[in-house]
Order: sequence, then structure tokens, then C-alpha cells
Amino acid sequence: MSTALSSPATHRAVLVLGRRPSGLGWPSIEELRACTELVVLAIGWPLTEQQRLAVDDAERLARSAGIVLDAILVPSVGDAAARAESGDELRIDGARREVRRIDRTIAGITRGAR
Repeated sequence: MSTALSSPATHRAVLVLGRRPSGLGWPSIEELRACTELVVLAIGWPLTEQQRLAVDDAERLARSAGIVLDAILVPSVGDAAARAESGDELRIDGARREVRRIDRTIAGITRGAR
């Protein structure tokens, strides 16, 4: 899932990492500069090697964009959805099926709050 990022005063880019993220479709440095924070929500424990590498990549991206990174481990998709806030630009990264499942779950949980 990918959306364009805009630039309100406090604006978060939220990246939900499934168990097999690829890094494709992430916001660019230019898009992140319009944000104040990059939040990475990694689903599951322990982190997979792909998730660990993705968090490292997100750290480099946030540093290059000059914004804050907040990386959080969450046990489930529902917990990831609970951390999403109104106005967040949400991106999901994982295997194709996983992305669809996460997107449906988050949309179902956050529909009333967004």
C-alpha cells in the first residue's frame, strides 16, 4: 500500500513491517523530509533477518532525511493498528499475501478512528 506524503506541522510516516519485508515502495528521502518522524512497526518476535535489515535501512533513511526514527516491536497486526494515528501516512511492507492481510486487518480496526 502506498500513498503520497504531505506536510502538516506534525506528520508521521508509519511503516508496518511484516515478517518478509522487501524495502520496495518505501517513502523516498524527499517524501520523508515532509514528515517529522518515521515510525517502524515490526510485527512479531523475534525479528526475522529481513526485518532486522529493514529497520537498519529505515534508520539510514531517517538519518538522511533529518527526521526522528521510532522503531517498535509489536506482537500482532492489531497492535500495529492500535499505534496508527489519524493523519499518519501508512505503508506496509512484506510478502504479497501478508501485505493484503495486514492491510485488511488495519483498515478494519482503524476505519472508525481515521
